[in-house]
Amino acid sequence: MIKKPKRNFTRELLDYIYDLGVLVPGIEFPYDYVRRLRRSTYYGALHRLEKQELVVKRKKWRRVIYTITNKGRQLVERKNVIRKRSDGYSTVVVFDIPEEKRRARRAFRKFLLRNGFKPLQKSVYISRNKVPGTIIELSKELDLSSNVSVIGGKVEYYL
Repeated sequence: MIKKPKRNFTRELLDYIYDLGVLVPGIEFPYDYVRRLRRSTYYGALHRLEKQELVVKRKKWRRVIYTITNKGRQLVERKNVIRKRSDGYSTVVVFDIPEEKRRARRAFRKFLLRNGFKPLQKSVYISRNKVPGTIIELSKELDLSSNVSVIGGKVEYYL
């Protein structure tokens, strides 16, 4: 079974810019979607994408336009596919990330939740899904390799 990860507006906006190639504020998102948003939500999302270097803001034709960067393109093209394990095994991710890397820890937790992991404790997550290879990539990218352990094994569930 393949699940779609939960999406937020910022991610949808990034996907929209990816599909169009360029975003010109004023020639906006589909009308029925945008009218539910406040202006600050829309421009806040654009600002976050720009701060994360996923989009670039430029002036062209006396207007501001946003284009996607290579980093943003890679993020959009990365697929999160969740596959259930059929062997009866579970995957446990244990991590002990220091306080100095608070943001990386928060991002790692969100990633685990989006990929079907459930918290057992604050830093122990379990899932009956196969481990996506992106967990290892993400831990290396966030420089957390020495702080993260991934364990696979048979877990007996007793109620």
